[in-house]
Amino acid sequence: MYLDVPAAAVEGRYLPFNFLAQPYDDHAMAEHAAEAARRAWPELAHGAPTFENILKHSVVALREAGLPLTRLSDLLTDKSLRDELLTHVHDPQVIRFFKLRMDQWGRDAPRMKESTLNRADLLTLSPILRYALGNERNVLAFRRLIDSGTSLIVNLAVASPDARRLFGCLLTVGMETAALSRANIRAAGSGRAPHFLILDEFSQFMAQSEESLTRMLSETRKYNLFCVMAHQNWSQASDRLKGALQNVGLEVVLKAGRPDAEHSARLFGTVDPDAIKHVVTDEAAEDRTHPAYYPLAEQWERQVQSIQQLRVGEAFVRLPDDRVQKVRTPRLPALTELPHALDEVEDYYLHRY
Repeated sequence: MYLDVPAAAVEGRYLPFNFLAQPYDDHAMAEHAAEAARRAWPELAHGAPTFENILKHSVVALREAGLPLTRLSDLLTDKSLRDELLTHVHDPQVIRFFKLRMDQWGRDAPRMKESTLNRADLLTLSPILRYALGNERNVLAFRRLIDSGTSLIVNLAVASPDARRLFGCLLTVGMETAALSRANIRAAGSGRAPHFLILDEFSQFMAQSEESLTRMLSETRKYNLFCVMAHQNWSQASDRLKGALQNVGLEVVLKAGRPDAEHSARLFGTVDPDAIKHVVTDEAAEDRTHPAYYPLAEQWERQVQSIQQLRVGEAFVRLPDDRVQKVRTPRLPALTELPHALDEVEDYYLHRY
């Protein structure tokens, strides 16, 4: 499957992606929506209890009423609509939250809801999100995709950075959740077919805390979902993410600028305190002198420059056993027929979904 989100939007076509229409219980979906929000808005990772409380209770209410996530703002601002929706809700905890807490906020209600409403409005501001998330259907059956080995390519190069980030976070949470749902398959069986989640600019879409990312990578790996995470430079990753990435199974570094090369050299390189630089060859003076050793700073500098001087198609790869290999990819001939064939593929998927 190939989904070109910006090209489809130009033609007024939007992917049916009702995020709440997934085969999990209401409270699980509330957690998934909250996780996607924490990724899309990293400031929430430091703690936003009121926002999470409102969002989670709202997701349960919307699910039980059969409404999409795009109705979140209406649920919070229209009391008559909220009262009507609550007649469809069977969870007493959710009813109590809205009736005995939110409705009692009085003049404090706008302040209490503002953070949630600011983000809820972003769900409907961009037409791409408004029509995708507001659809009755969800054509992205994530569990079926990974179990069947279906490849899904999504182009998220949309103009709105907020829409791109939120859309991507919802997609990654959907894939990860599908992998974790494989717990109902015996490990010895053949149902856990390996699947690879490849993310460009991964820091925009992955868990924002070191603990969450480490746990996510470990848990999904158990169920044969393997993440391939690419980024342009280390400045895109926070210190928390850098800490979580220390335990990945395989690392690759391409030609990099000085700051990134210095960081990567510490990950890929090693130094030898006993490396001898020069030995006196004069036998008469040998007893009165000592060998000259390579300074550690000089050894690290050589590691840094080796990364800076990589050519196109070259890379260093650190394997799971910590061995580092230099690789070179083959040059492939230009595909002269590609543009026409690519247009046909893009047009096919554009009108299918």
